[in-house]
This record gives sequence, C-alpha cells and structure tokens, in this order.
Amino acid sequence: MWILVKLKHMKETEKSYIAGHFDGEGCVRFRLKDKHRNFRTPCLQLQITHLPTLEMYKTLFGGNIYEAKNKIGKPMFKWLLTNFNDILYFVNSIAPFSMEKKEQLELVKKWVIKRKEFKKTEKLPDSFISFTDDLHITCTLLKG
Repeated sequence: MWILVKLKHMKETEKSYIAGHFDGEGCVRFRLKDKHRNFRTPCLQLQITHLPTLEMYKTLFGGNIYEAKNKIGKPMFKWLLTNFNDILYFVNSIAPFSMEKKEQLELVKKWVIKRKEFKKTEKLPDSFISFTDDLHITCTLLKG
C-alpha cells in the first residue's frame, strides 16, 4: 500500500528521470523460474555501482538488492524486481516516459495482466506457456 502512496506523489520529472535511467541501464527479460521448471517469468533488473540509486528504486518500487560480480574490481550491485504487483506498479509509472524500453515494458505488463487470470495454485495451461515463450522471444528481439 505504501508503494501506491509514493507513486501518487512522484512528480512527472521524477518518473521521467527514472524512465530515462532505466532505459539506459536497466534490463527487461523473461527468466527461467528455476532450473527444474521450463517456465519463464518477467524480471526487471538494474546493475550499477551506485548503491544509493538502487536503494531509491527499492524504496519506490520494492524488489531486492544483491551484490553482483564484475570484472573491474569495483563493488557492483543488482536490483531485481520479480513480484508481479511490483512490476505492474513500476511499468505503470515509468512506461509513459520510457523511450527505449517502452515496448518491452508493455510486454511485461501484458504478461502480468494475463497471469492474474489464473490462480497461483493451478497448473498454467499450455496456451499460457506458449504465450510466455512468444513474449520472451519478442522481448529478446527488441533488445537487438
């Protein structure tokens, strides 16, 4: 609930800054849920060296921050957003201002909305798995 309050009070300049930053540094993808299930779920990711920026993302949108590996010896951190409701809040707030990742963000939004049609406990139909695979391919091609 507190996230909704934050988003309602974010200025358009703040949303556009976050959209521009995420366009340049962020990643939108459909990752495998785990190695034992061949099923993908959306994941938004940002990997940078400036921890306070990631803490801002976490405060505004949720998610988790992890230490990330890098080859330059400088501490690097990764923010991951995997909760479907948090992803939807993020997309709804920055997609109108996004330029480079707008289509990918809209694909993720489409997936989250369609996923909500099914109970968490029920087996997802093959048609939804196919739908997810198609979105994954489209999202990957948009990165090119």
